[in-house]
Amino acid sequence: MARYVPVHCEACARSSLSPPTEGTPICSFCEAPARVVPGPIFRDEDWLAFAEVEQAVANAELRGDAAAALAEELQQELERGRDPLQVVQGTLKRVPALANARPALVSAPRRGIQLLVVQLNARTRATSADEGRLTE
Repeated sequence: MARYVPVHCEACARSSLSPPTEGTPICSFCEAPARVVPGPIFRDEDWLAFAEVEQAVANAELRGDAAAALAEELQQELERGRDPLQVVQGTLKRVPALANARPALVSAPRRGIQLLVVQLNARTRATSADEGRLTE
């Protein structure tokens, strides 16, 4: 069974899965160097859900402090033992732009939250393009 780590590309601001490597991982979207995002190891069956959540988070334009705050909140909810399905449903109500990822999030809610947290954490680090927008 293949294993993959989540990576984020600063060049195109997209996240993807990459086989673990000793060198710098490559973005599957634009083939630029990518950085590994802390999170769980993913498997072949996670590809579709990962892509759905990635697209929804990108479309929602969640990044920086907003992404960090939501990731922290989701992680705390899981640590408190709250029902993952309730956490997902509450998050979808608060952030309607994530609705396109609903199937990936609710089919396995705990794993869905992990996918979402990884995507949010990938976007908490400002890119040079983001830094330029912040100072305008």
